[in-house]
Amino acid sequence: MKCPNLLELNLEGNNISKMDNFEGHAKLEYLNLGSNKISDLNLIKVMPNLKKLILVAIPPYTFLISLV
Repeated sequence: MKCPNLLELNLEGNNISKMDNFEGHAKLEYLNLGSNKISDLNLIKVMPNLKKLILVAIPPYTFLISLV
């Protein structure tokens, strides 16, 4: 599914291990992948507007990577 106007996406805690075929989200600015099993971050290459990426979420702490 392509959502060309999507700005924020929260996929936290979905047991995701791969993000294959993630093209079509060029406007995405915020992506939460916390509490998943993703080890390959090549998907960032297809998101030129990404400003905030969350990779780890262990309550009450959240580790945020700011790309700006």
